[in-house]
Amino acid sequence: MSDMRIKRIYEPASDDDGARILVDRLWPRGISKEAAQVSIRLKEIAPSNELRTSFSHMPSRFTKCARHYDVELSARRATLLSYGAGSLSPATRSMGQTQWRA
Repeated sequence: MSDMRIKRIYEPASDDDGARILVDRLWPRGISKEAAQVSIRLKEIAPSNELRTSFSHMPSRFTKCARHYDVELSARRATLLSYGAGSLSPATRSMGQTQWRA
């Protein structure tokens, strides 16, 4: 995934982004589809609903959920890599607590 960058969906789009790939199961709050400028939405590579709800934005659960998500993602990695260069755009307040942390 060396050609992929991570950039919050709330940050303005730029020419350097490449394809803006939204990687969340739910549409992010507070941003319109026009403002998000999403190239493609890949809900199927986002954490499963079960994993998403078990995390519940509780920092104490993040490490465990991230490990479980790594397992989920391994089965979906080919889908992501087929898009080449781009920006993974999670709807997160903290880049330190996103499944796509660098």
